[in-house]
Amino acid sequence: MFGKKRKNIYKGRRILKVIMNTVTIPRVDFEKMQQELNVLRNSKLYKRLLEFESNIAAGKKFTRTDLGF
Repeated sequence: MFGKKRKNIYKGRRILKVIMNTVTIPRVDFEKMQQELNVLRNSKLYKRLLEFESNIAAGKKFTRTDLGF
């Protein structure tokens, strides 16, 4: 079993099909979502989350007290 070369059963097949659908929503709802997104992006909590993600990506390790818990 380990010495034999296995046949690639996925060769030439599309594993993931991408389907795009159009969703129509009222303009008022769209504008409200945009406004909420802007408020979120400008919040201190969101900026703290981005800082936390960059620190983790940089390999820094923290304890719960470092994070304010």
